[in-house]
Amino acid sequence: MKIMIFIWGTRLTHHRIGHVAEHCPSCQQTTQCRLFELSRGSHIYFIPMGKGKFALGHEARCSSCRHPFQVNASYYHTISRRKKELRELIPLTSPWLGPLTEQQIQQEKRRRIILDMFLRYDASLRERSVRGGTHLDAISVLGLLAAFLLPVLFIWLTFSGHLDFLNQSQRVMSALLASVTAFVWGLYLFAGEDRRFFRRNTLPRLLSETAPMQLQKQDWEMVVARMKKLRFPSWRMLKPEIRKLNGDGSHPLLASPLPIQSAHKMRTPLTLQFAPSSGGGGSEELRTGGN
Repeated sequence: MKIMIFIWGTRLTHHRIGHVAEHCPSCQQTTQCRLFELSRGSHIYFIPMGKGKFALGHEARCSSCRHPFQVNASYYHTISRRKKELRELIPLTSPWLGPLTEQQIQQEKRRRIILDMFLRYDASLRERSVRGGTHLDAISVLGLLAAFLLPVLFIWLTFSGHLDFLNQSQRVMSALLASVTAFVWGLYLFAGEDRRFFRRNTLPRLLSETAPMQLQKQDWEMVVARMKKLRFPSWRMLKPEIRKLNGDGSHPLLASPLPIQSAHKMRTPLTLQFAPSSGGGGSEELRTGGN
């Protein structure tokens, strides 16, 4: 007897998404780097079947020493689709690798602080999804119960004689319509559990932490645009919140924002390094630290 073994599952995949300028921690040079997205995609017989649901992280590969290292891809102002000269990539993707004015340094600092806050909560959502399992809340349970009980209720009404005023074809069509409606409604409620978890658990803490930064609408739009570009999952949940912002950029859920003086209490994992600029003039150079 012949037995066919079917091999399938998920595996860590690398997808090249472009080119950036970066400081390589191995050869200690600022070089052109290829940027890869790390995700967990499906495979059949170890043949990749596309990207995963979302990105898990990003990796840069030095063009000089070929050393791979993890990077925070959200820091790049853009990602070049084509390979360019280093002098073109630096102002395009990583302007902090060149000489900056004091104002530009402060702008870059604020940009990274905001990104780090949002990315920390996005990472918790990704970890929750990667852990797997079935996440159910009360609404999800009610939706699944309704998907099962409504068709049963309709069958009981039919056999108990409560629907005798309908002919046979009408009872069949009504039963099919009730079953399909209950099933679709149950799936819709079940699929929305991630969004409800975000609004119930994640969003209030995120708003409290970002309150001292006094975010404006353009800050929210910048974060959503970066997360969407990098395929991080929370952009779909954050985008609807932009339409709810008040005129000053505050969110209605944040009834009592934290005082500005509490900003120093926030724990923000920055990876900023300062080094003297070769351009002279007493300016500073800002760059990311490789992991």
